[in-house]
Amino acid sequence: MAHQEPEFSAALTHALTDAVLVQASANELDKYSELADQAGCGLVVTGKDAIGGLRTMRQAGMNAPVLVDRRRYAGKRRMPGTAPLTASWLQAQYEAGATAILTDSGYVGCGDEPALDAVLSQTAAYQRRWDGKATLWAVLPLHQSWLRGQRATLTGYLRQYRVPVALVLEHATDPLGTQVAVQGLVKVLDAPVPVALLCTDVSALGALAFGAVFAAVGVRTSLRHLYPQTENGPRPTGVTSTLVDPVLSIVSTNKIATAYAASPDDQVWQCCCEYCHGRDLTWLATAGQVQANHHTFTALLARREEMELIPRGDRRRRWWRSCCSDALWNYDALQLVERHRWTVPGFLKAWDAG
Repeated sequence: MAHQEPEFSAALTHALTDAVLVQASANELDKYSELADQAGCGLVVTGKDAIGGLRTMRQAGMNAPVLVDRRRYAGKRRMPGTAPLTASWLQAQYEAGATAILTDSGYVGCGDEPALDAVLSQTAAYQRRWDGKATLWAVLPLHQSWLRGQRATLTGYLRQYRVPVALVLEHATDPLGTQVAVQGLVKVLDAPVPVALLCTDVSALGALAFGAVFAAVGVRTSLRHLYPQTENGPRPTGVTSTLVDPVLSIVSTNKIATAYAASPDDQVWQCCCEYCHGRDLTWLATAGQVQANHHTFTALLARREEMELIPRGDRRRRWWRSCCSDALWNYDALQLVERHRWTVPGFLKAWDAG
């Protein structure tokens, strides 16, 4: 079933469609604003100070899409999905110039239909009240079961309320690291409402290829998926990580340097993205995480541009599966697992399997 869009034309602005957005906290926007202010990109400003960050970006003249994710669903004191949405927060986004309005939803746990219903029904009510002055997206922070056994229930609610939704997927490591999770996401993307993905990683490209309106990639691990409440989340290690594009994996520069030393003449280590300009990736080991992120997003955006030239539907889906298949082949060809103890990301196998 194809992704259905016509009645949501107001939600699907040209600027957001197929965009890969940079998801970052308000206190680090100066590091990423120039990167994000280009075609096919934009910002998701995250946290309780996000509206101030949005306002600063608009006052500085940013034209790219800017969204605001309050992230009340995260942390050990996270709000439940049954919590009321905050009218003043929604209005402040509109007044500050948000491209679309994201709800400040709470968390929707395993089997918690009242929470799911509360988020969607409140969003629908606000959308009617606003009467078209802006488009509201229901942020849905979901336990992993909603992509598995409870998928039919989720899509039933989406058909009932028919509001755009932005998913945040919970998992201790990779919410799209299994075939069943990817299949669940694909079914949700086929629902007759616009669907987007927040707080994700390289799987942003897969989501777009399979019909997501936009996807936001976090600048660090804690913004690339939602950690369960029982988990402490990742502790800062001080180790710089970046995208190795031929294997579609975000890897520490220490591991990159070790693998590079074993085969320095292999062209796979040379990056021709507009940020690296043909240098080998080892230069990022001393460059710092911000510059490493600039490379990561530049490479992801290049892939996004490639995808944008492909008609939506089966051809895009085949393109993404081919990307994952090629990445898995490169893992084998470079013997990254056997010789260097890299770990193949589960999402590559999951998307490749379909």
